[in-house]
Amino acid sequence: PPAPPAGREPLFRATLRGPEALIANWEATCDRLAGGHREGHQRIPFPAFIPSKGRAERANLNWEAEHVYGPMPEEALGPAGLSPVVCIVVEPQEEDDYRDVWPLALTLVLPESGRGPGFARWVVQRVCPRAFV
Repeated sequence: PPAPPAGREPLFRATLRGPEALIANWEATCDRLAGGHREGHQRIPFPAFIPSKGRAERANLNWEAEHVYGPMPEEALGPAGLSPVVCIVVEPQEEDDYRDVWPLALTLVLPESGRGPGFARWVVQRVCPRAFV
């Protein structure tokens, strides 16, 4: 990532992990939303973040299923090939547990553990201003 402007240190460092294609889709979706270019992409929903703790094996995190967002016709995906962004938000000590059960998921790893759901929401809001969260 680029260095912060002189005199400004980052508030925290969160980590986005997952398959390269999902990370590229995340970047393309953020760029598309930040540019205000939603025409032709009305069917692409805003990113969905799912905070999860202690339930890697029993959580229903398959939000990319057709029954959640409905079928995505090719024309809705547009030339960029965008698909809905679904990101699991986890604490650092649980990252491996979730990765073992959900190896193909996009995961946002919080910078600290034990701070509660309010902290997870705050991190998502700070990480995603480009996505209008």
